[in-house]
Amino acid sequence: MNSIYHEEQGKGPVLVFLHGFCENHEIWDDFIPTLSLHFKVITLDLPGFGESPSLKTAFTIKEVSQAVIAFLELLHIQKSIIIGHSLGGYIALALAEERPDLVEGLCLFNSTALADSEEKKLNRNKAMEFVVRNGVEPFVDTFVPGLFAQKDQKNIPKVNRIASSTSKNSLLAYLKAMSDRPDMTNFLKSFQAPILFIAGELDSFISPSSLEEQAKLSQKGRLAVLSKTGHMGMFEEPDKSINLLKDFANTCFQSATS
Repeated sequence: MNSIYHEEQGKGPVLVFLHGFCENHEIWDDFIPTLSLHFKVITLDLPGFGESPSLKTAFTIKEVSQAVIAFLELLHIQKSIIIGHSLGGYIALALAEERPDLVEGLCLFNSTALADSEEKKLNRNKAMEFVVRNGVEPFVDTFVPGLFAQKDQKNIPKVNRIASSTSKNSLLAYLKAMSDRPDMTNFLKSFQAPILFIAGELDSFISPSSLEEQAKLSQKGRLAVLSKTGHMGMFEEPDKSINLLKDFANTCFQSATS
C-alpha cells in the first residue's frame, strides 16, 4: 500500500512511529523537535486513521503490518527502530515477526504481546455494539478520558479531536482486528533485537507487572515505568519518554555498528 500518509523530519538512523487506536501521527508531534536532531523521524497515519485510507471493511493486524512493510519498502528503509503505541505495538510485533530484517529495535509503548483475554474480548464486543447504536463521538467521549491518569491533562481535547475524526467503519474494524489478534509472547522469546517496554504506572489497560514479565521473556528486553502515568505516556511524561527513546535508539544503532 503506497497511500499511507506520513511526515519525515531529520537525518540519520530511522525511527518509525506507529500510533494507537483512534489516533494519528499528531500524537508524536512533541517528540519530533528533539529526536529529529539525532535521527530521521517518520510519523505516519495507519490505514483507516488520519489521512490514510482504510484497507477494506475487515482486516487483520497482520494485514495492517504488511501495509506498513510495503510503505517502508517504498521509502527504501532497510533498518529502523519501530515504536508502537498500544495498537501500534501490536502492528509493530506483527511486522517484526514477518520481517525481522527491517527492525533494529522495537519499542512497545503502553502495548503488550499478550492476546486479548476473554474479558477484554467481551469488552471490545460491547464497544462495537455501543458504536453501532450510538456512533463514534459518544464512544470517544467515554474512551479518551480513561486513557489518562491525569484527568485534567491539557492534551485530552487534542486526543478527543483526533479520535472523533475516526470513521465508524475503521473504528469497528480495528476493534475486531485487535480482539482477534494472536498471542505474541513466544515471538518475544525468539526475537533477537532489543525490545524496550514503556509502561504507565497507572495504566488501566496494560499493567507494568505484565510488561515486566514480557521483558524477561525477551533476549534483550528492558522495562521502563513512567510514574503517575496512564496509557498516554507521550503526553503525561513527554520529557522522560523522549529521553528513554533517545537512549534506546542510540544503544540499538551503536550495537549494530560495533
